[in-house]
Amino acid sequence: MLFGLVGITAAVVHFLLASALFTYLGINLFVANVFGFLLAISVSYFGHYYLTFRSRQAHRTAITRFVVTALTGFAVNNLSLAMMTWAIGYESQWSLGTAILVAAAVVYLLSGRWAFAVR
Repeated sequence: MLFGLVGITAAVVHFLLASALFTYLGINLFVANVFGFLLAISVSYFGHYYLTFRSRQAHRTAITRFVVTALTGFAVNNLSLAMMTWAIGYESQWSLGTAILVAAAVVYLLSGRWAFAVR
């Protein structure tokens, strides 16, 4: 349940910032996506470290693994966004939202099984 709360919060932060930059400032959707991602990963890291997984790992270990996890998720996010943008022929907030959800599933699996796992 906490993973969902943290994940939804991070996804909403990501979506709102990227959407605002795209819609109101006219920033390219892919560039706006980067800014949304950068803000959302801090929400995600601290939320998952302290709430979801209650990790006992040192931050140095956990954050290193989380950065790898987050970058993998971001690669999936950008690939999904590019594929959907290509498929419909234009940049849209629907594509952005869908790409964020696809990446969230990848991040969830990697976070629980590797980034915050205690060995």
